[in-house]
Amino acid sequence: MKLTSPLPTWSVVAPVAAWALLAASLTGVRPALGAWWEVVLAIGLAGGILAAVFRVEVVAHTVGEPYGTRVLAIAVTAIDVALIVSLTMAAGGEAAGLARDTVFAAVMIILNGMVGLRLLSGAGRHKEQTFQHRLQTSLNLALGSALASIGLTIPAVAMVSLATGWTLSLGINAKSTVLLLLLLTVAALSLGTGRTTVMQGTVHLVIFTVYLFTAIVP
Repeated sequence: MKLTSPLPTWSVVAPVAAWALLAASLTGVRPALGAWWEVVLAIGLAGGILAAVFRVEVVAHTVGEPYGTRVLAIAVTAIDVALIVSLTMAAGGEAAGLARDTVFAAVMIILNGMVGLRLLSGAGRHKEQTFQHRLQTSLNLALGSALASIGLTIPAVAMVSLATGWTLSLGINAKSTVLLLLLLTVAALSLGTGRTTVMQGTVHLVIFTVYLFTAIVP
């Protein structure tokens, strides 16, 4: 897909606003907003990330497959590493399990939440669908993002931890191990046949719901 029209206004304004908020934060300028200042910073961060992902997606579509998926994977990994390192620095290096929890959450959200919604919505329209029209591309992006989170984010964060002396914890507990094994089994059964129905999408979303419940109520 070629970019045939100018970029949307929000994708230009959001990064500029994010940089302005960053400059204000670094220089110690804090408007009289009280606790709302933190909310404004969070909104600016989210807007900057969404604008970056949108622009990367435009580049990926312009380049085409298979390089477009790699561009997206590298960009998502860079954003993920930057957020993890920033949060760890803010915590003073005490958030030993932050990288592990972030990557595990990304895998569960992508391979359960996003894939489940994609399969369920497609099955609701076509009853049974095969991997053609944009489904295969969506699945490739989802699987590529999950693999990038595991294969690129963790090594990058590990190198940062070695350079800074931070403690890094990568082991997952028994509940997370069961959910991960269940996810891999269901994903292999769902995506291995080339055909999906409403059942596969529902199962993925049920596993995702269980993950959310265990994350909220350990």
